[in-house]
Amino acid sequence: MLVRFGEVPDSRFSARLLAHNRRCLCASPDYLVKAGVPDNPSALAHHQCLFIREGDETFGTWHLQKGSKHQTVKVRGPLSSNDGEAAMNWALQGHGILMRSTWDVAPMLRDGRLRELFGDWTLAPADTVIRPQSPRKTAPGPIYTSASIHTSPVTFAWG
Repeated sequence: MLVRFGEVPDSRFSARLLAHNRRCLCASPDYLVKAGVPDNPSALAHHQCLFIREGDETFGTWHLQKGSKHQTVKVRGPLSSNDGEAAMNWALQGHGILMRSTWDVAPMLRDGRLRELFGDWTLAPADTVIRPQSPRKTAPGPIYTSASIHTSPVTFAWG
């Protein structure tokens, strides 16, 4: 079994949701003083954005939603990494705007080292799921029998 964050990219896989994982956009107060606070998602195109290269996500494209309104923004920036901690440190140092799981940045949002942007908009979640390593070849049905797996997903309240 594998634990994965985000959508299961292959519909041949069966997966069980373990925990909800909301993402947010955030930046340091220093960056926002220097570059200005973006007033709408399209303004992100004029800001330095920090990227975490994960999975099969389209690089440099952020998708936001507010009610029935969807907005896709092509963003750019000077730094990218496959290490989320490195990218979070760049945000803390004032290098740009970061998309990150709320559970990762919650302590920095609480103590003011980072500020959340567009709190009334949502981003694609990166929910935590468990799935088999290879596609299931049998008829649909329960594939998880361990009593250690909760029957309903967990929602973390980090804010």
